[in-house]
Amino acid sequence: MTLSKSILPFVFQGVFWAILARAQAADKASDYLETSSAWMSSTLDARSLPRFSLKDNCTIRGMIFRLGQGAYGCFDTDLLRWSVVWQGDFIRYRSMATQSYFHPGQKNSGGQEALCSPSGQILTVTGLHPGGFLGRPQLVDPRPAGPDPRDLGRGPIDGKLGAWLGVRQERHGAVLAYRIGATRIEERGRMRARGQGGDWLRFLKVGPHDTSLCLVLGSFPGHAIQLTSARDGAAGVGVSRGEEANTLHFWARSDSSAVRLQTLGPDNTVVAHLAPTTHASRIRLFLGQGNASSLSDGMPWFHLPREPLPAMPWPETVTTAWEPVSTQGSLIQERLPLPEPNPWKRKVRSSAMAFGTDGSAWVTTFDGDVWRGTPLDPSGPFMRWRRIAAGLHEPMSVVLRDGAPFIFTRNGIILLKDQDGNGMFEEHVNFCNQFTQSAETREFANDMILANDGSFYIAKGGQQITFQGIDNGRVLRISPDGREVKVVARGLRQPFLGYSREWDMLTASDQQGHWVPTTALHWIREGHHYGFRPGAELVPPSREITPPLCWIPHRVVQSAAGQVWMGKDGMGELNGRMVCLDYYRPRLVTLSFDRLPFPRQAAVIPLPLRFDTPLLKAVQHPENHWLHLVGFRIWGSNASKWAGILRLRPSGQSAEYPVEVKGFREGVMLRFSQALETPSAANPSHYSVLRWNYKRSSGYGSGYYKRQGGPGTEQVQVQGAHLSQDRRSVFLSLADPQPIMQMEVVYRIKSQQNTPLEGSAYLTFHHLPSADWQSLGFEPPSQDDSVVPEPILALRQDTREVSVLRGRALYQSMGCMACHSTDGTTDGRVGPSFAALIGRKRTFVKGAEQIADEAYIRESILDPARKVVQGHAQSDVGMPSYAGVLNPSQVDSLVAFIKSL
Repeated sequence: MTLSKSILPFVFQGVFWAILARAQAADKASDYLETSSAWMSSTLDARSLPRFSLKDNCTIRGMIFRLGQGAYGCFDTDLLRWSVVWQGDFIRYRSMATQSYFHPGQKNSGGQEALCSPSGQILTVTGLHPGGFLGRPQLVDPRPAGPDPRDLGRGPIDGKLGAWLGVRQERHGAVLAYRIGATRIEERGRMRARGQGGDWLRFLKVGPHDTSLCLVLGSFPGHAIQLTSARDGAAGVGVSRGEEANTLHFWARSDSSAVRLQTLGPDNTVVAHLAPTTHASRIRLFLGQGNASSLSDGMPWFHLPREPLPAMPWPETVTTAWEPVSTQGSLIQERLPLPEPNPWKRKVRSSAMAFGTDGSAWVTTFDGDVWRGTPLDPSGPFMRWRRIAAGLHEPMSVVLRDGAPFIFTRNGIILLKDQDGNGMFEEHVNFCNQFTQSAETREFANDMILANDGSFYIAKGGQQITFQGIDNGRVLRISPDGREVKVVARGLRQPFLGYSREWDMLTASDQQGHWVPTTALHWIREGHHYGFRPGAELVPPSREITPPLCWIPHRVVQSAAGQVWMGKDGMGELNGRMVCLDYYRPRLVTLSFDRLPFPRQAAVIPLPLRFDTPLLKAVQHPENHWLHLVGFRIWGSNASKWAGILRLRPSGQSAEYPVEVKGFREGVMLRFSQALETPSAANPSHYSVLRWNYKRSSGYGSGYYKRQGGPGTEQVQVQGAHLSQDRRSVFLSLADPQPIMQMEVVYRIKSQQNTPLEGSAYLTFHHLPSADWQSLGFEPPSQDDSVVPEPILALRQDTREVSVLRGRALYQSMGCMACHSTDGTTDGRVGPSFAALIGRKRTFVKGAEQIADEAYIRESILDPARKVVQGHAQSDVGMPSYAGVLNPSQVDSLVAFIKSL
């Protein structure tokens, strides 16, 4: 009995995946670098390797390749060098993505010390210099240093010297592409583990070149190297003097360009000189302990066939379906389960999302994958997921331009290509990496936006604990062809972007921290500095600080993320609005600008919506325009879900929040989408207004301060509440208008249908324009300044009882839980635990030791910088002062809660 031709391919594919599964089970790296994947991306710290230690050998933008069973090599895409090649136990897992954060509350430390490092027997290393040269090699780093010369995040070498072009997967393994000068080089490798080292054979296709080229085979610090001529005179043989078991051999073979081997420098760097040639060359470079002939078997390099993989690396699909979550006022919330579990046991920590014109959803994961979800039926709930790319370096943005996917990663902007049309994107092209990336674990590839002209704006994380970097905390513009990078703005801590296509206007959020007193929303303009200064700062900013369009109290938005400028259809009252996401809470707020396209200030309106998923990015569907939200949890968030995709669509009901808020010299206007009940809305006692300033300082965050400078807030008298002619707006006449960093307006009114409308809005006043009553739809109000109504009953009075339960609620809502555990653990926390705190001895960075008592806890809440517990001083997340933020009974409740633990 024979098998038909139609069945044979499936049998072979089944055998292939069965063999692959057995190999993966025996592979120590398979949990992170699957046997079906030829590479993954990571920072790799090789500064302290036994017998192969080189100063500053840290690869910031690294691609770790599987060269053979238990054999690996890290290629530095900035310096075009094989920074370390080894065999053994893969790497020590300390990065944010792929390897870590499998346990709740744990994340990698800030700074540049807790980085991944190779684990096993080292074959060779290369110092901090290019891995290829035009003409004579210069074994130095040619890149200019940044403000701190100790920082190695200097970006790629000058394009005239060379550039990383990309990588692709083929039948016989990964093909790495780069150029030295203008000469294109394609390379694949194979390695066999052997004893204390191994055998590594590099297969290269080198284009024609009229200048001598030089390629680095590796460095051997502390090893004695002797090169002798080969028998055929075409290459050389190298011997490492020492024990016979550690003897290494070097040779090179070429079909065109003559090759000569040489040792250089104090680190015994072995280089291969390639003579000029008018033809493309096929070259093999070998270093190892044994014979390279078996490594060459089955490697048809000289013809370089571009054949597809023997089977799709991830053939299975996963189907999920939209499911209802809630109806909250004017919006219906639904959830799309992520493709978990999946056959590859991959975590799907969704970091960004984009839609194709066909309605397909493209989702990046922080672990380096890209998934594509295709609706089974455009009108149905089911989505079929296929994993289409892997190996990316902490991707956090995906943008489709003319259908082509661009991914923003720590390695740069990567263009994915599907070479054979099978739906898998097996080629990663370096679209642009002409900007710097440091090893700081908090220099995330935060956000990328496509502009109207086809260019890209990118935002990079700004926290720098170890060294001051170059492009940290900047917004950069990448030209449409990827060849030019321009600095747009500086001085941002952890910016996420928004872009209005209508106004060609770029915005950015920022998060409370050192020099950032509270959450901020900025209008990004070229040449401006927005106030953040890193802890590792050596060179202070030379420009004045541009204040934000609006400040947002930290208790309202604790970790601002992406913004989305809504279109004109599909989302009811949110049409045409700008929506900003809060990652920590999670929640949504809308921005109300005083004018467009040149705003001077804005107001913030929290939406009465609750979510159980961390929110990072938002995008509208291209057809129905419903709002889709995506995010994952890796740093502080009180969301109950680890990751997810949500969507919002209109319910048909009216919004229960203002659709517009504006401030004037005469007061504040709140505009609703429904008519208001006159007795309720026109009663000044149904409103309460507070105002306060912040202090920008090197401390973390800020308390609330009165205009005179003392801590606390000021009550503003509401002298009148006036309805517009259509009864959809109310104007609050306020006493003593003044420019202020923060104003809070609380309302407790009803709609004409007797629906309660209760909430708040937050304004920033840089200036006080006069109200144009006619354009606002109001009759000019008359008011009696002698009438001072009572504010909302008990709204501002501190009459609530003190309780442990209330303290627990404050611990959650005020963000304490992100930094302080209640069970004694400190993994992934940047502050000491609250567990059994009372009566425990505290040791501080400065000052005498102290036994923790109620007075100490109270002082730590109101003035946390006074006594910093030892071991927590270098954290990238400090604690803000809650002076003026919490009232006395709230502080007492927090103290009672901590005492109860």
